[in-house]
Amino acid sequence: MNYRVLSFIALLTAFPLVCFAKKPLAEVEITSRVVQSAKKYIDSIACDAVTTTKHVAALSPFKTVEDQDSAKYAVLWSGDIGCLGGSGSIQNYVALVTISPNGRFLVDSTKSSPAVQFGGFPSRNFPKLVGNTDNSIVLEGLDDDPEGIEGKCCPSLPVRVTVSIDANGNWVIVDRKVLPRNVNANRIPRR
Repeated sequence: MNYRVLSFIALLTAFPLVCFAKKPLAEVEITSRVVQSAKKYIDSIACDAVTTTKHVAALSPFKTVEDQDSAKYAVLWSGDIGCLGGSGSIQNYVALVTISPNGRFLVDSTKSSPAVQFGGFPSRNFPKLVGNTDNSIVLEGLDDDPEGIEGKCCPSLPVRVTVSIDANGNWVIVDRKVLPRNVNANRIPRR
C-alpha cells in the first residue's frame, strides 16, 4: 500500500477520537450539576428540603474522562421525607450522585436516603461540611448538650463528627469530638 493511503486512513481513524472526545467539566459546573440532580431526587421524596453547593463532598471526583465511570459525590441535605410535617420531621440525609456513561448526573437511590441511613449528625441542625475522603465526611455543627438545659429545641454543643460508609452502605459515626465553646460556635447555620 502507498504511504499516503496509510496516512489518510490513520487520519480518518483518529479524527473522531480527537473531535468527539469528552472534556471534563469545570469543578463549578460539576458541582452545580450534582446539586441539580440531587434536588430533583430530593424534591420527589421530601418537603422543606435544603441543600446547596456547599453541601457537596467529592468522594471520587470527576477530573478526567477516565474518572467519569468512578466519579461519585455525596450531597448532604435536610428535609422531611414523606412530607409528614410536625416537629421532629426534618432530619439530615445524604444522596449519592454518579455520572452515567452518557454524561448525565444521576442519584443512585439504592445508596441514598431513605434506602441508606445517615447517622452523620444526630441533631436536627444542619451541619457544615468541613472535609471528606473517598469514603468519609467530616461535619461541624451544634448538637444537643447532654449536660445542658436547652432541650431538644436548641442544640448548643459545638461538635466535629466524622461519618463513614459501613459494609451495608449506611453512614455511621466513626469519630465525634466536642469542640471548644467560643463566640463563633453559635454562628454555625442551622440550615
